[in-house]
Amino acid sequence: MVQCFEIFAWVLMYFFVFCFVYSMSKSMFLLCTDENTKLITVFGT
Repeated sequence: MVQCFEIFAWVLMYFFVFCFVYSMSKSMFLLCTDENTKLITVFGT
């Protein structure tokens, strides 16, 4: 029982870490693309 709970806790932790890293990289990517579009609009006008 303890072993099962331990495995479950590890999986949950890795899942949260993965979600955090994924959302962080996604927001960073959006920030980069947003900056690029801003530059494009600035140079376009």
